[in-house]
Amino acid sequence: MNEIGSSAGKAVAIVVTGVSGSGKSKVGEEVAKRLNIKFLDADDFHSAANKDKMHRGIVLRSNGSTGSNSVAGWRGCVSST
Repeated sequence: MNEIGSSAGKAVAIVVTGVSGSGKSKVGEEVAKRLNIKFLDADDFHSAANKDKMHRGIVLRSNGSTGSNSVAGWRGCVSST
């Protein structure tokens, strides 16, 4: 995988955000494909209970979320949150 968006030798992550159902994952997958870098979907890092809450429209707070709050360590990739 290529590292892109380097700034002073450090790779950065591209994060796609938006409301539920807006196409973040599709956009992120396409950007990652075109740049030949990894795609990570933040939803994949949530527990089953949190996924259920999100599907019911319940907003997660930082103390109840295990996904998008931990993107600081993702470098050289595209993610949707």
